[in-house]
Amino acid sequence: MPETIVPGANQSVESNAGLITFILYTLGVFALAVISSRLLKRKNFLSEYFLGSRGLGMWAFALTFAATSSSGGSFMGFPSKIYTHGWILALWIASYMMVPVLTMGLLGKRLNQVARKSGAITIPDVLCNRFESATLGGLATGLIVFFMAF
Repeated sequence: MPETIVPGANQSVESNAGLITFILYTLGVFALAVISSRLLKRKNFLSEYFLGSRGLGMWAFALTFAATSSSGGSFMGFPSKIYTHGWILALWIASYMMVPVLTMGLLGKRLNQVARKSGAITIPDVLCNRFESATLGGLATGLIVFFMAF
């Protein structure tokens, strides 16, 4: 006589591991939401989170900037392009990496001063506060989002 299989009849504790993990994960997410909600009520939370209370030194900024500039394309894509197209492309890539460094060298100090005076955290905040135009801040945000997508 063939054996009849009843769904869920042989369920063990191990089969509930996924459900238990999901419940624990959900409780953890809710706990983090409560903690972050309480932290957001403090006035300086965003400044502390994004800017480190403006207490990070130049080396921390430089290392963060270098880590942001380095990507998979820097280590995998660019060498293959140089191999395919020649060393002239290496000069193009070097200039591509130097433009942000020179820009920060030329504009960084003044931008920092303006941001500190206005209490801005992001570039759109600086533009919005400096020129007293919410439209300009929204436009800057839109342009950043647009160019990050392409």
